[in-house]
Amino acid sequence: EQINTVERKVNAWIQADLEVRAETVSLETARERGAMMLFGEKYGSEVRMVSMGDASVELCGGTHVQRTGQIGLLVITEDSAVSAGVRRVTALVGRAAVEWLQEQRSRLAGLAEQLGAPADALAERVSKLQGDLTEARREIKTLQDRLAAAQTGSAADAGPSGEVEGISWAARQLTGLDASALRNAADTMLQQRDLGVAVLASGSLLVIKVSAEARERGAHAGNLVRALAEKAGGRGGGRPDMAQGGIKESQFSPALQDFPELLRQQLSG
Repeated sequence: EQINTVERKVNAWIQADLEVRAETVSLETARERGAMMLFGEKYGSEVRMVSMGDASVELCGGTHVQRTGQIGLLVITEDSAVSAGVRRVTALVGRAAVEWLQEQRSRLAGLAEQLGAPADALAERVSKLQGDLTEARREIKTLQDRLAAAQTGSAADAGPSGEVEGISWAARQLTGLDASALRNAADTMLQQRDLGVAVLASGSLLVIKVSAEARERGAHAGNLVRALAEKAGGRGGGRPDMAQGGIKESQFSPALQDFPELLRQQLSG
């Protein structure tokens, strides 16, 4: 809102075609006439004062126009933070301003064509697309959770499993799941099978979850993921109860052969 206000004011002064006058006056006279001075700048006893009607009076070493109308047009293109409470405003004038506006118009027309909506209805179109995207993501999550349940709910011998010093563990290599669905699947697997440690992978993703009982015995999901991921050509880490990492899919099954020993080292350590 402030940018729009400034832009309207400046363009009104430009269109008023105010005379730009430069004169040399004493510093005291410049102060009396309210000339704007830059903070921290040192001035001599005489200064060059530039006035543009009643719109602007300031101390300036150079000017480029004789009347404000020669500026043609001003458009603010950017504002950014310089420091706390201070903004830097960037603007274009004259031909550069016109070319920038034409470029923006072309971009707007291109977006309107891509989205299949007139320019004045783009906001509504984008809002609808965002809603559709949110709904699609929700449906994808539901389908992934169902896919995970179908894969983890198979027979007990569907993947490596075992028991180390009284702590049961099981692993599955699933397909088509993102990190969120993989974590949910690990939760389900941990609870339904009353496991101490659940190890799941999907593509290059690895997730390990550890039960409270296993954690009390010394099992740590973050350390297990870190060690297993290294053997599977990746890396990872996380909390004692849940951790994830990245691996090479083809190396997951061979790396699992060492998992009982990795778990044993933690429980005995």
